[in-house]
Amino acid sequence: MLIGRTGEIIYSTECDMDDEKTLFDKAFEESDVRVSLHAGNMCRGESGRGRVMWKGVESVLMYKSLAHLEWSVGVLISVEEMYAGVDFVMKIQVLAIIAFLTFLLMIVIFIRSLGKTNKELVVARQRAEQADKMKSLFLANMSHEIRTPLNAIVGFADLLAQEGGNMTDEEKKELVGMIFKNNELLLTLVNDILDLSKIESGSYQMKREPLEINAVCDFAVKSLLLRATDGVKLFFERTLQDTYVVGDAERIGQVLMQLIGNACKHTHEGEIKVTCVDEGKNVKISVTDTGDGISPKDLPCVFERFYKGETSASGTGLGLPISQKLVDLWGGQIGVESEYGKGSTFWFTINK
Repeated sequence: MLIGRTGEIIYSTECDMDDEKTLFDKAFEESDVRVSLHAGNMCRGESGRGRVMWKGVESVLMYKSLAHLEWSVGVLISVEEMYAGVDFVMKIQVLAIIAFLTFLLMIVIFIRSLGKTNKELVVARQRAEQADKMKSLFLANMSHEIRTPLNAIVGFADLLAQEGGNMTDEEKKELVGMIFKNNELLLTLVNDILDLSKIESGSYQMKREPLEINAVCDFAVKSLLLRATDGVKLFFERTLQDTYVVGDAERIGQVLMQLIGNACKHTHEGEIKVTCVDEGKNVKISVTDTGDGISPKDLPCVFERFYKGETSASGTGLGLPISQKLVDLWGGQIGVESEYGKGSTFWFTINK
């Protein structure tokens, strides 16, 4: 904004490139090159003053940038008026009014930014409260999950110690097997919690190296053959030639074995099939079973911590959430399709 000798607005601009050009043109038409230079400074958000010629009258141009509003304000005062001191007082009054309006606008901006900051603080507090609730829920669930196998181990061991002399070898063998099973469950839970804490703290190290994906799938299937129920066929259906991806073989194997292990728990007849599909930029690995399937109610929650739905199968309820976080870490995707009573397909992708 440029104010003339009598207080009129000569030119107003928001200082984009087109406006700046127009202001230069007007300055050249009605004054000397010095006004044009000062007009350029105004458009660049600068402040200053200097003597110029405006319509043949030697004048002083004073300008102030209002950076927060993206405006510039200037006042032209003739040298004669400055020395006369009459109109100069009026110009000073104009500047004072502009300064006062600027002050008011700055107060409005400050109040708005303060309101925005308060909203951000409210959101941050709500997030902190939610995180605290999640932490408390996690600790409560974790305590329950740890106590369950511990109580079983202590109970079976106590029973074996007190009644061992009156038991048959078969009964003793069964109790020892239950102790080992719960011990394995407890160890798995502890490892899962450690993995989850490392992932969420950002200290989990993920290797990135070329690996042949068929070999990873074949190893995972062979490692879990004994987990499958008698009569259930667990196999890897190889459809790709040697296919290389970039990733961490151990972590990819961990996710795949988690999915195969879950399928073994819920499949009592039929088959469990592992497949690989080349999708161009990535490889999709799927584990398809003919097991219990997942109900529509439980399907959206399968990747939540400690969620087990209505199943009675053993587990920590952390395997799938950890698998999801690992897949996220290497930049892949993970998902599930299921039909209740007919089976499920869990899948994840790896970038090439």
